[in-house]
Formats: sequence, C-alpha cells, structure tokens
Amino acid sequence: MSERIPLKKVFHFDTEGTLQPPGPLGRLLRLLLGLVLVNFVYEWLFFIDSSDYLNPRILVWIAFSIYLAPYVINIGFGINSGAGSRYGLVLVWVLAGIVGFVVEGNVRSELGRKNGVEDGG
Repeated sequence: MSERIPLKKVFHFDTEGTLQPPGPLGRLLRLLLGLVLVNFVYEWLFFIDSSDYLNPRILVWIAFSIYLAPYVINIGFGINSGAGSRYGLVLVWVLAGIVGFVVEGNVRSELGRKNGVEDGG
C-alpha cells in the first residue's frame, strides 16, 4: 500500500537560477493557460448564476481549483504552506455562504446581481 506524502514535504525549492527558464513554447503555453483561467474567473464572477452550481461542469472546475490551489500558491509565491492554502480557499467560500445566508437567507445568494454588478452599474 502506498504511503501518503503530506504537501509540506512535496514542495522543496531549488536555489534561484538552477533551473532552466522556459522556452518560447513553454511561455506561450503558460500564457494561454493563464488566459483560460482568467476568463473562467471573470465568467464565474459576473455571469454564473447560483443555479449553475448544480451543473457538473461547474462543479468539476470548482473541485479542480480547490485541488490546484496549494500548487499555484506555493509555487507561484515561493512559499511552503502545504495544504493550508486549500483550506483557506474553502474557508473563504464557506464564509461567503454564511454572509449570503445572513444577508439574504440563502447560502447560494446573488448579492452582486441585486446590486447591479451584472448590468455594469
């Protein structure tokens, strides 16, 4: 049976300059993936309705973002928080649900849409 390795032991950073920088293809791929993710976050903030959270495609993206959070944050910022960033992301979502419940009486609230975010003002 395989032993599970904690994320704190997964991340170890080599000294600066020891890795070769990505070439043009690697940079282009990173740029394209970044644009796809920025577009998804934009759509998520401004176009996704709370009823869309029942859509399996949206749920897969949410699960994928929770899974990748430690890798993006730890590698992107050069820190070693282990899975703490994943728990932080889930905590922010839970707090947003609590605020929505307190304000509107529903965890899946749409505060931004009622305040005019959807139509630009």
